[in-house]
Amino acid sequence: MQSYHNGSRNTPQELLLENEQLKAKLLEATTIIDALRKENAALTKRLNSFLNTQVIQGDSTFVTNSGDLAAQCDNCGQEIPRQNIQIHTAQCIRRIKRCQACNKAINISEIDAHMKEQIGEFKDIIADIESNNIESLSQREAHGAKFDIKDDNQNSLLHVASRCGNREIAHFLISRGAGVNSQNIFGETPLHLVCGKNKDIGMVQFLLTQGADSGIVNTIGESPQSIAQRSGFHEASICFSQHTHAPIRPRTSAGGIRAKTHSSSRRGSGPSNNPPFNL
Repeated sequence: MQSYHNGSRNTPQELLLENEQLKAKLLEATTIIDALRKENAALTKRLNSFLNTQVIQGDSTFVTNSGDLAAQCDNCGQEIPRQNIQIHTAQCIRRIKRCQACNKAINISEIDAHMKEQIGEFKDIIADIESNNIESLSQREAHGAKFDIKDDNQNSLLHVASRCGNREIAHFLISRGAGVNSQNIFGETPLHLVCGKNKDIGMVQFLLTQGADSGIVNTIGESPQSIAQRSGFHEASICFSQHTHAPIRPRTSAGGIRAKTHSSSRRGSGPSNNPPFNL
């Protein structure tokens, strides 16, 4: 590039100065371009966040005429103007996933939190059992909940259901592998709790049909049968006497032993310094 000054060719010094000026302008332009790129990236991030929120909340991602025919997004189920359905679906699939357990549209980044929330904590499962909410338990199971959990005293969920007299939930838990003769640290089976707490003959009969053994003793030597006799639960005493038991292996946890006979009791025994704890 030739440069002229007052009709004559510039001197080398003038050309060097002009070159330095051009370099400075180029550097300034490069700085502006970099700033614009950063601003564009920030705007893109904000737009993606906005689009994602709109999809989750069920709002239309695109502004269109109100008279447009709507089509349903197969991914999130949202009604979208038909002319925008393809681009909406492309955005939706990138951000939204349906939970296989409850079919709810969930932000992909929040799937793990959703599953954890639906499974709940130990106290939530206990609350479901106590309120006889089998539907909630089923939903928790669908999201990955396990029901082989126990409290600090080794009471199983079946202990809780038996104490509450909730036969439907007790059947639900047994069908998921809950041990009908499971013992807590005091040697109590679910049948112990029924005979000592709520005296529900229906629950007694149900547990017996599921294989409960009325002869297993707790840590102070009492069986469900002897507890029923001591507490005046006569219906259970009659039920036990009529029920034919198959041989049960001696217990191997909580330090208890099995009663010698199904009719044996601890009448006459003094109170223990460490009585069994019932949920």
